[in-house]
Formats: sequence, structure tokens, C-alpha cells
Amino acid sequence: MPSLHSDEAAEDFVATADLTQYDLSGFKPMRFEIEPKAAALNMGSVHKTGTDIR
Repeated sequence: MPSLHSDEAAEDFVATADLTQYDLSGFKPMRFEIEPKAAALNMGSVHKTGTDIR
């Protein structure tokens, strides 16, 4: 599989690729968790002086 470095490149690949030239036998199903969460975690950056950068 080629490395695709942008969404546009991925969309173009999916739209035009002939997947018969790739061996996809090693691919496995993957599950994504898409349920809403009860809480969120936001990890902001901290500047060298210890102050928040936002």
C-alpha cells in the first residue's frame, strides 16, 4: 500500500486505485469507538515559564 500524506491523496487513491494489484489478505477488521463520552480531556501546552499557551 502506498503512503498517503493527506486526505486529498487518500481520497484520490480510493477513487482511482485498482486494488487487485495489492495483497490485502493480511488486513484485519478494526473497531472504532464512536459513542459519546461523559467527560473530555484537554491537554494544553505549557510554556517554559510555566504559563499556559492557548
